[in-house]
Amino acid sequence: MRSAQDTWPLLDRERELTEILRAYRERGNGVALVGAGGLGRTRLAREAQARLGAAAQWVAATRAGATIEFGALAHLLPEDADLSGGRLTVLRRLTRRFHDAGEPRTALVVDDAHLLDHASAAFVHHLATHGPAFLIVTRRAGATASDAIIALEKEGLVTRRPPGRTSRPGGASSPTVRWSGPPCCAATAPRPGPRCWTPPTWPTS
Repeated sequence: MRSAQDTWPLLDRERELTEILRAYRERGNGVALVGAGGLGRTRLAREAQARLGAAAQWVAATRAGATIEFGALAHLLPEDADLSGGRLTVLRRLTRRFHDAGEPRTALVVDDAHLLDHASAAFVHHLATHGPAFLIVTRRAGATASDAIIALEKEGLVTRRPPGRTSRPGGASSPTVRWSGPPCCAATAPRPGPRCWTPPTWPTS
């Protein structure tokens, strides 16, 4: 389910979205959106997924899911899948899913890839190596990640694209996701209408 934040208008990111979609059309292996918290990695990846439509599959890595092998990827496997062959069987089933998808080429969007368990990370690396799908991977800069995820960039399997950051006057950084419309305040809009928005909190560092 998409959060309320995923439905906010995304401004000042068209260039980055264009680059991601161009890489997809030109049969690239994928992109890695790497940056500090608050730069809008997830929001940008969500917008790219929306632009790609049915061709994109979403994977959300979490600390809880990392305690289970292939936990983040479980929804990509058929409910009746025979996994008695262990890790290698799961890897083959997942790979076959993307090989058999045909056109349009499937995109796999992995959010917070630094939180993937090692088995899931190995699959993502395998997918990038063999190229049946386009990858959009988000990762928090400086966070500990599986060697397989770090190798995506070190081996040139995906192109690293740090999400941009906009600035307000005076040089202070602003949130990547911005809203349009007049701000609401008690003096001017005691009863905020649908076009009103609440200004974001600016970082202090």
